[in-house]
Amino acid sequence: MDTADSAQNKAQEALDSIYSIGQTLPDKKLLVAEIPQKIDDINRAMDRAASRLRKLNEMVPQAQDLLNDMSAQKDKMKDLGMKALSNLTELQDKIERAQDQANRIEVAMGFRKTTTVRLRSVPNNEDASASSSISLFFKTKENNGFLAFLGGQGGGDDYMALEIVDGNVVFYYDLGSGFAEIKSNKKVADDVWHQAVGERVGMSGTLTIKTDKENDDETTGRSPPSFSVFDLTASAQFFVGGVPQEFGLPANIKISRFIGCIDDLKFMGLAIGLWNFAEAVNADRGCKERSVLQAPPENIFTLNGGDSYVILPKGNINIYQRTEISFQMKTFADTGLLFFAGKGTDFISVELRNGHVLFQYDFGSGVAEIMSAEKCNSGNWTRVTAQRNKQAGSLTINKNDAVRGTSPGNHHGLETSDVLYLGGVKGIKVPSAVTSVSYMGCLKDVLVQRKAWDDLYVNEGSKGLYSGCQDRAARTAAFTRTDSYIAMPGVNINRNSDISLRFKTQQPSGLMVFATNDDQSNSFSIAMVDGGVVVQTDVSNDISTVESNKKRYDDGEWHFVNFEKKGTGLSLVIDDTDTKEVDGTGKKKTTTSSPIYFGGTPSGYDITSQVPTRDEFIGCISDVSINSRLQDFAQSESAEDVSLAGCPLGADEDTFAAIVASPVTASPIQNEKITTTQSTVDKVAGCALPLRPSVNEADSEDGIKFGDVVESRFEYDALADKLDNKRSVFYISFKTSASHGLIFYAADDRQIDFISLYMFDGGVVYSFNCGTGTLILQSPLKYNDGNWHTVKFLREQQQGTLEIDGVQVARGEAGGAARKITVTPPFYVGGIPDTMSAKNVH
Repeated sequence: MDTADSAQNKAQEALDSIYSIGQTLPDKKLLVAEIPQKIDDINRAMDRAASRLRKLNEMVPQAQDLLNDMSAQKDKMKDLGMKALSNLTELQDKIERAQDQANRIEVAMGFRKTTTVRLRSVPNNEDASASSSISLFFKTKENNGFLAFLGGQGGGDDYMALEIVDGNVVFYYDLGSGFAEIKSNKKVADDVWHQAVGERVGMSGTLTIKTDKENDDETTGRSPPSFSVFDLTASAQFFVGGVPQEFGLPANIKISRFIGCIDDLKFMGLAIGLWNFAEAVNADRGCKERSVLQAPPENIFTLNGGDSYVILPKGNINIYQRTEISFQMKTFADTGLLFFAGKGTDFISVELRNGHVLFQYDFGSGVAEIMSAEKCNSGNWTRVTAQRNKQAGSLTINKNDAVRGTSPGNHHGLETSDVLYLGGVKGIKVPSAVTSVSYMGCLKDVLVQRKAWDDLYVNEGSKGLYSGCQDRAARTAAFTRTDSYIAMPGVNINRNSDISLRFKTQQPSGLMVFATNDDQSNSFSIAMVDGGVVVQTDVSNDISTVESNKKRYDDGEWHFVNFEKKGTGLSLVIDDTDTKEVDGTGKKKTTTSSPIYFGGTPSGYDITSQVPTRDEFIGCISDVSINSRLQDFAQSESAEDVSLAGCPLGADEDTFAAIVASPVTASPIQNEKITTTQSTVDKVAGCALPLRPSVNEADSEDGIKFGDVVESRFEYDALADKLDNKRSVFYISFKTSASHGLIFYAADDRQIDFISLYMFDGGVVYSFNCGTGTLILQSPLKYNDGNWHTVKFLREQQQGTLEIDGVQVARGEAGGAARKITVTPPFYVGGIPDTMSAKNVH
């Protein structure tokens, strides 16, 4: 029975299942009927996809062609841009040379009531801040006349002016705290040539009137305290002989017209051509040549550095086997090209290098280098004679014994082009052994093969060339090492004294000025302390101190200090804005008798009196005036490691940016014993370099220290911007005491194309190769002084430039035809792996 029931139940389940399937069969039938349609739809979709794919395949070459065309257009636009920039640069150069020519027009200008003349912008504005001068020759019958004005409109800005009032010349200047008015005693309305010279040092001024066969008339005066900086704004204008009615002169200047003649205008001792005006009305008359107050004619010329040069025709001068070059020079410059001639790889040159004269020549078989034993940049006239007879050469300085040398190899004939260069070059590349820095200084008695060039204005091209040589004081001293100092003749800093100076530094502390007596019981000092300026007197341990209000002047910019001591009162003014006055506690007067030391003191000199700091000053000091007398650093009693060639410290904040990139770990180092740190920092497995570099806490100045252990370095797999194979600009800051070391290196796999920056014998070397010739640029100075320096090394195709602390120190061009560099990551900073040999670093 149970079996029958079970069978019946299973049969019923089967019937139910069959019924259920039967119920769905119509729907399944419909789905089956739709299958052919769906297959057809899929086939059509696949056909459409295949058609689109075919069209896409057809478009890919078109898109590639379009991309290639766009890339070609981009390169074409770059080339057009470079050509436009080149044309613009050439046009600017022509304009500057035309202005040079206009400045040389030595014809006095005639003025009438309707004449107005506005001159072009004035050079050396910054140099005029501490001391400035304006001079001109004039003659007139009138009792009143406007001579010159330099400044802004309306009298709100600083200005200088000369005018004639009631027959007497008046010299005005305003430094921001009221105008000085210095009136001469001499009557000048006599139709005779006179020279008016207005000079100021700080607040003190002098007006001198010179007349033929008469004694000079000199008058002095002083502007109201306490501003002492002549600050010319960008809107400053320079007028001579007449001012337009719409220009507002300061209220104290009453006259705006002049009738007569004006000649030989100078500002800061440099000629300002009257006929090189920016705007003029009725300035179309000359005057008869001045025959009095004329300096005797001399064949003396000044080159102003920058990109100055003189191109002279070689003519029939033959220097193929024998050469004799002779001239006298006068300069404070450390570096500069004095003479160059050459063709292809052959050349002969005379230059300044680190203050020494270097005579070089190469006939294709090696360079002869003959250098003077003594430095020749003391600011005194120095005669230089460079001679060669085939391969043998000699260099004579003044009447000293000649230094001799010879070129290697067998070649002895010198191939040169049809021109000779003085003071710099234009439109050619000089060999890497020769400096490309233009000479700044004076030249006279120039002879080549005993042919005299009495007039360098007779040339085939020149720029930055001026007649005459101003007896300039050495106003700027650069202290670049910890043992640098300069000692000036002593001046007694007593109860009533004033000292003003400009300084520039990036160091927070350093002793700028120090003077004392025999036993150091009295002393006077000016120092930087934690970025601020401190002046201190010590009279038998009775200390008086005045400090600046602002605490940061170590920003690499020029700052002006004016200090006055009146009895026990001390007054300190920085940049005419930061003012502090104190009443000193001491009742005794300060008495000093030692030399006045700037930048530091001699090695072994022990300062026992109280001073704000004993740290040496690293930076520049300029325009020092003591008791209204400008100091000439060339007249020092002694000095050590001081340059008088200007200030090499740059003020551009951008130059203090290091290479920006994301560091990555280096490839694994095989020798596991080598590590780059002794601290417990995380490392990537299999790599000896730490994940994060170890920073020396004792010397943490936003920099990374390299070299404490073997193989320390950074490796970058990318830079902040894609490296252009035609041009590149890198900035990097470093400080070191080592003479040799790798700073930056990048190359291709075979190290044929490369870019490198490294230290060699204390100097900085920048080198690169586009594949057909290596350029090596080396700084003339050493920078392993333990201080921060910023290097900018840039390349424009084959042209390379090396700048250090904002100053261009070397420039040159690589040989060969290649103009592109192809380098591959990694980019190395601070070193390279032990397994790699940087064969392009010497």
